[in-house]
Amino acid sequence: MVLQGCVGTTVNQGPAEIAFVFLSDEPNIPAGYQRPTLPLKDSLRVAFKDFCARCGEALTKNRQLINGQQEQQIEYHKELERNFCRLTEKLAPLMGLANAKHSQALLQDTYFRPGFTRSTTTTTNNNNNSSPTIKGMNGFGRQSRI
Repeated sequence: MVLQGCVGTTVNQGPAEIAFVFLSDEPNIPAGYQRPTLPLKDSLRVAFKDFCARCGEALTKNRQLINGQQEQQIEYHKELERNFCRLTEKLAPLMGLANAKHSQALLQDTYFRPGFTRSTTTTTNNNNNSSPTIKGMNGFGRQSRI
């Protein structure tokens, strides 16, 4: 449940909203307040990178704990994976790197290890929607769709 609260927040957008408020260049700071200084922004970026690393480690541990058990747990884990990807997609442009895709890859590094392959886009047979997939990442011998 703690992992879900970190990567799958629905109330007030959780960590992604905090990052957006303090790290984006948009004028989202209320009147009378000043924007964080660059050193504070850099410290917050480091904290979010560490947060993503810990979430990735927790996802890996969760995957190991449910390895091949009930289908319901497997589906729940896949949802956590999708939420982790969404979180890193939202955080990537705020991490201070010129290339957001590279930034996202760095944020996901602790979960999507070099042994796993990413394909950019595939078309599913059931509804012809294009969606990115991560092959082999779920540890259950199946392909996960995000």
